[in-house]
Amino acid sequence: FESAGTVPSQRSKSTPATSGVDQPDRWVTRYVDYTSKYGLGFLLNDGSAGVYFNDSTKSVLGPEGETFMYVERRRVGNVNEHVYEMHTLSSYPEALQKKVTLLKHFRNYLVEQQKKADEEDGQKKNADCNGSADTDANKAAVEVVTSRVDDESSPTIYLKKWVRTKHAILFRLSNGTVQVVFYDHTEVLLSDEAKVVTYVDKKRHRTTYRLDDVTIDPSQEIGKRLKYTRDIFSQLLPSK
Repeated sequence: FESAGTVPSQRSKSTPATSGVDQPDRWVTRYVDYTSKYGLGFLLNDGSAGVYFNDSTKSVLGPEGETFMYVERRRVGNVNEHVYEMHTLSSYPEALQKKVTLLKHFRNYLVEQQKKADEEDGQKKNADCNGSADTDANKAAVEVVTSRVDDESSPTIYLKKWVRTKHAILFRLSNGTVQVVFYDHTEVLLSDEAKVVTYVDKKRHRTTYRLDDVTIDPSQEIGKRLKYTRDIFSQLLPSK
């Protein structure tokens, strides 16, 4: 693979400002860039894994590891629309053979890397509990999924768009969530209606604010990252 990435482990921290407000429940926890040949693979916090292929088609395998959704844009009448197909790994069109094989390879790789990261983080926590100091603990961004979505009736979420910039990588999910992972290990997530923003700091603490509260003081660290997020989103991603 060309490059692989992790998203900072998110330790939840509730704030009174977000009481009663819906917060993002899906985000990318790990990704791998192999766009030189195939595309970008991603792992979501609910255990789903998928691929954004170089031809802009997408596929995502559910957390149970059997049912997958394939998405492509097709001409319907006078407009191009996203068309969704649901298949299983044991029954799918022959034309999808190569992409299904790649989907399984990407998923296996990402899940394996996730397990290793979980084990490393578990060892670190044990060391911390025993009073051991680990000065190298923050040298690598290790993702531990702390929130899993178990609602089987929820719609399948996939990576709709992504872009890499000088300072970050941006993901736009099909449910409208915009996630920006900065290379300094901080992160910003915007809800579908952009009324709530979740910020993950360098210490991996995850805090959710009302957007109006954050924009009051744009000089804050979160304010600066939010402005950058808006800039790259408006410049590089279409509205649809």
